[in-house]
Formats: sequence, structure tokens, C-alpha cells
Amino acid sequence: MGTFDSHVDAPKKLQQEGEMLEIFLERVDANTGEITWVIPPPADGCTSDNQAYNGIVIVANTVANGPSNWPVDGTVYTADPTVDTDLHAGDKIASALVVGAFYNDKTTTSLTVTGLIANTAYFFTAHVVDNVNRYHKQGMSTYSLPFLYRQPQIDLGGYQEIQIRPKGNPTDATGLAAGSPATLYTIDLIVDNSGFKLNVRGAEAQTYSELVTEINREISLAQNPFQSTIAPSAGAYWFDSTTGKLFQWDGSQHNEIPLITELVDPTDVTDEYWLDVDDNTLYIRDGGVWDVVTTIDAGFDPADPPANSYWSELDGSSPSLPVRARTWDGSVWCERTLFLQDKDPSCAPDLGASTYWFDENTSMLFVWNTTTSQWDQTEGIAWDVDPRSPAVGTFWFDDDDNELFERTNSSTWTERTVIVSGTQPSSATIDGTYWFDTINQQLFIKQAGSPLWAPLDAIIWGTDPTSTESCDLWFDTSSSPQTLRVWDAVDIEWELVESFTISTTDPSLPQTVPSGAVWAQTSGTSIVYWSWDGSQFVLIDSSTIIESTTDPTDVVNGDVWQDTTNNIFYERELGAWVAKEVIESAQDPTLLVVGTFWYDSTNNTLNMWNGAAWVNILFSSTALFPKDKTLWFNTTSEILFEWDSSSLQWVVSTPIAVATLNDRKGCANGNIIFTTSNLGSTGAILVGDTTITENLTTFVITAFKTTGTLWGALVDKNVSAKPNIVGVDGLTGVPSSDTLGVGTDGSADERRELADSIRIQLGYPTVEVELTKVQLDTAIQKSLEALRQRSASAYRRVYFFLDAKVNEQNYLMTNARVGFNKIVNVMGVWRITSAFLSTVHAAGVYGQTILQHLYHMGTYDLVSYHLISDYIEQLEQLFATRITYTFDEGSRELFLFQRFTRDEKLLLDCVMERTEQELITGRWTKKWIERWALGEAKVMLSQIRGKYANLPGAGGGVSLNAADLMAGAQEDFARCDQEIDDFVVNDVENLGIGSEFIIG
Repeated sequence: MGTFDSHVDAPKKLQQEGEMLEIFLERVDANTGEITWVIPPPADGCTSDNQAYNGIVIVANTVANGPSNWPVDGTVYTADPTVDTDLHAGDKIASALVVGAFYNDKTTTSLTVTGLIANTAYFFTAHVVDNVNRYHKQGMSTYSLPFLYRQPQIDLGGYQEIQIRPKGNPTDATGLAAGSPATLYTIDLIVDNSGFKLNVRGAEAQTYSELVTEINREISLAQNPFQSTIAPSAGAYWFDSTTGKLFQWDGSQHNEIPLITELVDPTDVTDEYWLDVDDNTLYIRDGGVWDVVTTIDAGFDPADPPANSYWSELDGSSPSLPVRARTWDGSVWCERTLFLQDKDPSCAPDLGASTYWFDENTSMLFVWNTTTSQWDQTEGIAWDVDPRSPAVGTFWFDDDDNELFERTNSSTWTERTVIVSGTQPSSATIDGTYWFDTINQQLFIKQAGSPLWAPLDAIIWGTDPTSTESCDLWFDTSSSPQTLRVWDAVDIEWELVESFTISTTDPSLPQTVPSGAVWAQTSGTSIVYWSWDGSQFVLIDSSTIIESTTDPTDVVNGDVWQDTTNNIFYERELGAWVAKEVIESAQDPTLLVVGTFWYDSTNNTLNMWNGAAWVNILFSSTALFPKDKTLWFNTTSEILFEWDSSSLQWVVSTPIAVATLNDRKGCANGNIIFTTSNLGSTGAILVGDTTITENLTTFVITAFKTTGTLWGALVDKNVSAKPNIVGVDGLTGVPSSDTLGVGTDGSADERRELADSIRIQLGYPTVEVELTKVQLDTAIQKSLEALRQRSASAYRRVYFFLDAKVNEQNYLMTNARVGFNKIVNVMGVWRITSAFLSTVHAAGVYGQTILQHLYHMGTYDLVSYHLISDYIEQLEQLFATRITYTFDEGSRELFLFQRFTRDEKLLLDCVMERTEQELITGRWTKKWIERWALGEAKVMLSQIRGKYANLPGAGGGVSLNAADLMAGAQEDFARCDQEIDDFVVNDVENLGIGSEFIIG
């Protein structure tokens, strides 16, 4: 090999190829996804034959996959392409499921995964594997995440432990009274600064396990939820005035209830109309009975159709099918070509097996041959009833043997003498003689009078039609349209042939569609109409179509027209349409069952029929969905639910706190732990058993274990409350400058305003500025980063107190309630008290020395100040007043090198982040950020324009200003640096001259 050639087996080849892998996820539906990937090209020095890539392993997770989910070299994994954890049968790598494992496979590039849950995020990571089962550990993912300082950590809730000695085992007796009525024992809780009083039933808390269950029940009731065996408002009614429908709320959903909407009492009927909404049939009351009324259904006045409206003439069968189509030209109906079929007539035919065609020109039946792609002639029994069950008197002509039979009873064919000839027999033939015309395939009988030969219907078939064989065909001439059926010898029944065409033209040939032709699409339960515009079929508006067996314009008095557009019924009276009130009901209004509802649209009242009279019912005019987060305590299951307005259902709710008979380390020591459901620094809980007192806005429990309360009533137990612990904010894992509420308030208005200012300063709109929004945003982002790196004005100095605990040296600075999450750097840590300094005021040694010096000398010289300061610093080091520490912003961990023998308060001198919105709008920082961002924009613009020295144009060309832009940018940067050096944009007072070197 050459000196500069790559070694095929050199390290990192697998990583090189793994980094070039591309993987994608596309959701096919709510529960299925399609994963595809592009196999990476060979690494440098390799070919497709010897490249490192030899397969792929894909893992799935509901959280981002981390190092704990990486595959282990040398391990072969089994995959299962479902992400349903209950059904997954493949291997797992920590919490990740192995959904794909392709070893020694360089061709597979897709995988279908199932078991996805709707509206749930899934993270898929692909790891390239070589031929010795080594993996590209980091893998390539179908997602990207922001840079993380550290792995995020979850928030923890606050808790308090009630210590019971000896420990309260689950089966131990509590000693609480179990009488009836139940004795109540009180517990007071302060949860997240809200006070609650719990009343524990002694009869339901005879053991410690029952006690914890009872406490949790009372916690669920602390927020005063709706208590019932059924959900709130269950059984209530809602009338939707928009749709005119009535609904009853069952606690989870609205169920429609049949409703009569009428201006007057629907039971008071004389000559009223009634519309049966079940089958959309209209009746009129006539002489005490209901008579069916045939209506003209149209979206327009049938007596005066609008131009270009359609009339589909029906054949009157059941169901009635169109036989002609016409359009109204303003005075007459003009006939249009009608296509009655499932498929678009203009499309090329797509014929398959079992496709039949009856040629109306030749009266011959054909079947499509998929092998030769042509029609083959076939035969079928043409008859109006099932040929297996012919009626007595039916004739059958056996065209194989030229014999005629008549059905003389339900099971017997009797042979009849017949003349078989293509010419008519002589007139001398006696009456009653049968003649079968072989030319026209028609049976005749000789009769007296004229005509001499009368035609007879006969089954023409070569075998006994009652002995049907497998796949014999029956052409049913009684149906409309006529149908073709095939005999199924397995199920012993006639099966309908779906693909059957009756026409004069060959259905395998493309059809010529005349302009204006109408296509009645018969697929589905209803007919849809289309019109040919010369190039395609266009859907006809249903409101312009009227279906009728007769001319719809021939209306007479007494006709009823249903206006399908406005849902109004009219009756023709004296040549005009008169609107009629119609009782809409699924029940006969004269025979209403008890519980029928009537909405009185005159008085807007809801009424229910009790069998003798109408009873007024209260109802809501708005939907009965509960408000979001509404609480309901099911007293049957004793589970707390809350209403989720996004999914419109009751979901199990998390109470404000939970009690467990355990400790937080799982040692099962029998103590009762109260933990808040609210996580983070805002989660706090305090447990007591006396009346809660409120001091201004702070709730305080003044005593614990008093007589008559729960803790005081527990027998043979020494009960005490350990100090409560406030919840802990987790670690977000993103830089503080990008954290919402720390480095930004989430608003982009300031950035947009600054971006517009930069474009204007670069000459817009007079001169086109070739920078995108992304480039302008990048310039602003780089300006903010430069200010945070170079100047103390990007930060604020604050002081915090920290509660130092015994033997605890490591502290997580994430408490958002206090503001620890905004700390960028810690400048110093001091003890409030020490061996030589008891306080921080003038009584300390430092303050006493200054006062004594002033008292004796009347002044205070700088030399003495320096000596005293040096002396104090020495004392701080000797007596541990100043704490040695380290602070890591990424992990937000403050580590103190000293250990404390008692709890103390420490003073922290800290630097906090200022939000970018503050910096962009600040008095001193605004112009600096704008100037630096303008310089960054000039650099990018110079790179764009510097590609060419000039461009062709009028008068010899146009010179570009790339060099001027770059020079201007350098001038802007230099001026910004000078303003920092001159402390124009630097916070010397708070952070000192050297602050820009020590914070970050």
C-alpha cells in the first residue's frame, strides 16, 4: 500500500461510518410507525465489501436514550418490533427496548414498529454493528436534543416523617376507638402554604395499614371535591339550540335523546303532519289514522327549478335507481347521457377474474379471460326466479337433446312433444302444439285465433336446471338492475357476481363520454352524481338535484315539498307553497311512551310525557362538560378523579400529598411519611394535630401530639415529628443563559426589534440586505454570548443565606423558590458566627477596632485600615470564618471543604444571570449589544458579497463593498472592547475591576 493510503483495519472506522448513518421515523397512524435508514458509505480506505458496517441494532424509548441504553460489545440482541412494554418479547437495554436487530445484513433499510401510543413521544436510536459484534455506542437517533451540561434530574417533593417508636407495623393495632358513630381524630396539614384539617375515622383505622389508607382518603377530600357514586351533573339535560338536539350527560359524555320539537303540544293532533325520523317517512292525520305522504325532496322549488338544476328520473323499484338524467334549461328538461356504475366511466377499465358482460346487442353472456385479456363466451340460466325451485307450469327446453319439459309438480319434469325447427310449422298443426324456434331461441304454442303461435317463457339449458352444478351461472331477470349469480357448491347458495355489466358496448374498451353526461355513482348506501365537463367528472351539488319518478315541475294542489336545504315542509295550496308545521318524532305522537321529550319552541321549555301530561324539565343551554381540573371523589371506589378537558374524560387525579407507612429509603421502619405531590422547591408539607393558625399569609402549626388528636390517641407509641424537608428542584441540564426564567423570559420581541434595527443600519430597504432571519438571530446570539463572556454588566450581584447541615458538604443549587437556580458563580462563602466573630454588626472585632481607633485619634488612616483588614483576613483563615469551596455551574453543585458539627447559616456572595431581554433593553448594554451584533452581521454580509469583486451592470458594472463591511465590523468590535476596558459597559461597583476574569 502507498505511504498515504488508509488502513482498512485502523481504529475508529466503525465510528466514522456510524456517524454517517441517517435514520428517520414516520408515523403511519396513531399506533404504527415506519423507521427507515440510509446505510453509510464505506469509511476512508474501505469498500462496500470490507466496510465496518455489518448490520444495525435499533432501540426505542419514551425518553432520550443515554449511555445506560447503549449496547454492549460482543452481545447479540433479540428484537421485537413492538414498543408496547407489556407485549414486547425482545431484549431490553436498561429502559430501552430492542425493536430491530439486523446482523450480517447490509441490505435491510426499513422497519415497521407497532404498539405506539397516540400523542406520545418515542426516541429511536440506531447503533451500527461490525462483523465481530462491536457497536457504535453513541448511535444515531431520529431526534435531536439541545446540548446538556449534565443529565437532567427530576424534581423531588417535600416531605415530613412522623416517627413512631416502637415502629408501627402494618398489622399492628392503632388503639383508635371503633364505636358507632365513628370517633373522629384530627390531623392538621400545611401543604404548599395552604392549611387543611383532616378528620380520620377511628373505625376505619384499626391497624396502621388501615390508618395510612384512611389518611390518604382524607387527603383526597382535603380540596373539597364533588363526592358521589356518580360523576358531577350525571343525568342532567343539555339542549343544543344550534342543532336542535337534546343530550343527557352520563358523567362522562353526552348521549343524544330522541326529541320532539314543536310549537304546540304534539299530542294535540288533528290534521297535523308527522315525520317519522327513523325512516324519514311523512304522515298526515286523516280521520284518526296516519296516511303516508309522498314528498318531493329538493333543495329548490320543484315548480320553478333554477337553471342547470338536475332531475334524476327513478325507475320506482326498491331501492329506486335512476334511468334517465336531465337538466333544466329554464323552460324544459334536456336529457343527458347517464352512466349508472360504481367506477368512473372515463377511467380505463380494470377488469379482473370473475368479470362478466351481457351484450344487449347479441343477448350473449361473456366472462373476462385474465390470461388472454379478452372476452370468452359463456352461458347462464336466464330466469326470474331461482332455477333450483321453478314454479309448477314452468317450461324447460333441453337444448342439448332438443327436448321440452313442463314442471307438473314441485319435483317432477314431464316431457312434452315439441317441434324443433328454425322455420314456422305449417298452419295445419293442431292447437296446443309446441314449437321451439332455434333461430330466435324462443318457445311457442299453437293456439286458435291470431296470432297462431303465442310465445312462452322457458328455461333454456342443457341439463336439469334444478340440479345446479358448481359455478353454474344464473341471470336473474327479475331484479332491477338485472343481476348475475354463481352457484357456490360449498355453502349451497347463489353468490352475487359483483363485477357484472349490462351494456351494448364492450366494457373493456375506453368509453366516450359526451359533454354534460351524468354519472350516477352507485357505490355505498346512496347515489352520488357527477357531471362531465369535457375533461373530468365534477361533483354535482346535491342541493341542485331532484330525484323523482315523474316530472317534478308537474305539481298540483295537495303535493308536499320537503325543502332539503332549509328542512322545511310545504304543501301546495291554490297554486302556492304554504309552510307546514311537522311533528318530528320516532314515535306516533298519539301513542307517546312515558319519558318522551318535547321541546316547546314557542316558550323554549323542555317537557317530558308522564303518560297523562307534560312535566317541565330543567335543562342547560350549554354543554355540560366540567371545567378543566374539576375534582370528583368516587365514594364507591374511593378514588379521586379530575376532568381532563383535552381528552374529555375523567382521569385519576394526584392528591395534594400522599402518606406511606415507610421511609424514603425503603427500609420499612414503620414511620409514616407525608410527601407532597407538588414537586420542586414550592413543595412543602408540615404535619400537626392541633388547630392551624394563620399569621398574615403564612400558616403555622402551633403544637404536636395533643390530647384527643390522632397522634395523642395512638396507644403504646412514642410519636414525634421530624423536621419537615422542602422539595428539591431537579437539574434541567441546559445552560442557565438558555433556561426560561433565568437567562430569558421567553419573549422574542426584543430580538425582533434589534434585528430590524440592524437591517436598517445596513441600508434596508433602499439597499437589499442579503441576510436571512436565521443569520440576524445568530448575530444577536453571538453578541449576547460575547457580552456574557467579557463584561460583568451581564450579571447581577446578590447575597443568599444557605442552611448548612451537620456533616453535609455538597449542596445542589437548584432551588427556584429562593433563586439558587439563577446563580452563575459564587464569589465567597462566610460563616455568620465563628470562634472570634459572634455577629456581623459593629459588636464584632472588626467594628470594635474601628470605633476605638476613631474615638482615640479622631480619624482613621489608611495604613491602620490596611493593617486591620489584613488582621481580620488572618483571623478568618485561622477560625474558619471564610469557607473554602468550589462551585460547578453545569452540575449546580456547591462543595464546602469544611464539615459542620451543628446546623449553621452561611452567607453566600453570588453572581446571578440577567435575562437577555434585560440586556437588550438595558441603559448601558443595549447599544453595546446592538453594535456588536451589527459587526457580526457585517462580517456575514462581507463573506456573501466578497465572493465576487463586482457584478455586471449599467455603465461597466457594480462594485461590492465586502472590504468596507469587514473593516467596519472590526471597528465595531474594537469600540465594544474599549467600552468594556473603560468600564462604560462593566459593573465595577458590584463585581470589581477584575470581575470579568472570575465570573462565567
